[in-house]
Amino acid sequence: MIKILKIGITLFIFVFLIWKFDLNFVAVYSQIKYSKYIFIGLLIPLLIQYISANRWKIFLRQIGIKESIWSLIKINCTSIFQGLILPSSQGYDIIRIYQIEKKHPENRGSASSTIIIERIIGFIVLCALGLIFSIFNRDLSNQKQVILIIGSISFALFILITLLLNKRLHAIIANKSFNNKYLQKFFSYFDKMYRAIAYFPYRKVLFSSVILILLFQLSTIICVYLIFKAYGFDIPLYQHISLYPIISILSMIPITISGFGIREGFFVYFYSHIGVPADIAIGVSLINYMIIVLTPAMIGGILYLLSIFKKEKTI
Repeated sequence: MIKILKIGITLFIFVFLIWKFDLNFVAVYSQIKYSKYIFIGLLIPLLIQYISANRWKIFLRQIGIKESIWSLIKINCTSIFQGLILPSSQGYDIIRIYQIEKKHPENRGSASSTIIIERIIGFIVLCALGLIFSIFNRDLSNQKQVILIIGSISFALFILITLLLNKRLHAIIANKSFNNKYLQKFFSYFDKMYRAIAYFPYRKVLFSSVILILLFQLSTIICVYLIFKAYGFDIPLYQHISLYPIISILSMIPITISGFGIREGFFVYFYSHIGVPADIAIGVSLINYMIIVLTPAMIGGILYLLSIFKKEKTI
């Protein structure tokens, strides 16, 4: 029922966008003027997956898990493929947690913490980029509103980080016990994850991880920049750094399948502040999704099928 509801919300948002802006999807794609930028953009997912695997490897190493770059790329791609039907643009993280803990059952809880830590630092970098560039971006038609939105997200993130890193709060949770075995099992897992987050050696990895996360985020922003170039919109890179981080964060709200509809709506809203027509903004959003998500998902799908055939041969 939840899946049906999320599919319904996704379709409703798309129908609303089509009705509101009188969209013609054939026209959206026919307006692409310089397809060479699309082909250049297709190289970016390969770079992103390499950066992402290196970033994750740094965190895993700190809790005693050793994995090769190729192994982590494989987990990332197959998780994106399997997570396409999950809510939020980052729903595939659930599959990543399942896969890494399946390979390392002795690290249940602590392994999942690396993905959460990765996301937290990623959010910080995104918020910092969006806030700094929005403050100095005088070309935004509604600059104060954009700054208020990214500022509110940053404040909420600060509260969340404060709670997650609070060792006293962890001590309170760790002492909880329940008569229900399923509830006790859940809290036992949660305690391991919370402990790993609260006591993680951030200072050892902060510099290298922030550099890699910054490269990761800038790569995704450059992809959006190239797609706009394909449509003939030569928007300065600093404009994208002002707007895309907000869109990226808000698209993680888990109310539609794979973030569809809500992501396109935010593209329309925020890029309208610099005069981008709605149909172009939606076209860019969809093509960006195809490049950044569907390209590694296709690779993941192939790897997933190959693993199934390999298992069948060994049986």
